[in-house]
Amino acid sequence: MAAEVMGVAALDELVLHGWDLARATGQPFQADPASVQASLGFAASMSEPDQQAGREGLYGPVVAIPPSASDLDQLLGFAGRDPHWTPSQG
Repeated sequence: MAAEVMGVAALDELVLHGWDLARATGQPFQADPASVQASLGFAASMSEPDQQAGREGLYGPVVAIPPSASDLDQLLGFAGRDPHWTPSQG
C-alpha cells in the first residue's frame, strides 16, 4: 500500500478501536470530523462488492445504517459495527 493509504488505514484503526473501547466501557466517544471523514472514505471503499477479499480480517459484515445517520454511524456500519450496541447486549 502507498504511505498515504497506510496512514488512513492507521487512522481508521484508531477511530474504530477508540469507539470500541469507549462503548465497551460505557464512556462517551467523540472523534474529530476530519478523522471520521477520512476513515469513512476508506471503509466505504473497502465495502464495495469487489473488495470483499480485502475486508477479511479487517471488518465484519456491513451493518445497514440509514442514510440520514451521522458520518460516525455510517463508518461504524461499513466496519461491521452496530452504532447502537451496548455491553449489555453481548
